[in-house]
Amino acid sequence: MLPVPANEVIYCGGAFFGIVGTRECFSLDLVSNEWTQVGNMTEAKFHAGASAHPTRGLIQTGGFTAVILPGMTAVESTPDGVTFDRSYARMPQALGSHCQVGLKK
Repeated sequence: MLPVPANEVIYCGGAFFGIVGTRECFSLDLVSNEWTQVGNMTEAKFHAGASAHPTRGLIQTGGFTAVILPGMTAVESTPDGVTFDRSYARMPQALGSHCQVGLKK
């Protein structure tokens, strides 16, 4: 579960026309049923791995910035789509279109 109100959903990134990544993050207010742009990631990306963390929020790994470029090693989190943390160790290899899940140890 993300540490955002239960009546809100966020997404970050994606691709325009399937070839160019975007940095934008949007929030859907489930009460008003309206999308609002709330922030921008530090890098454009699509096909990133994504999972939810109870305190760090949305965590994304890897992805692509454009179709012809290799995968990324970046790891980024946001609790709200506005503030971003990139202080994590980079992935050991560049990936995109990979699966990712959050596990409790």
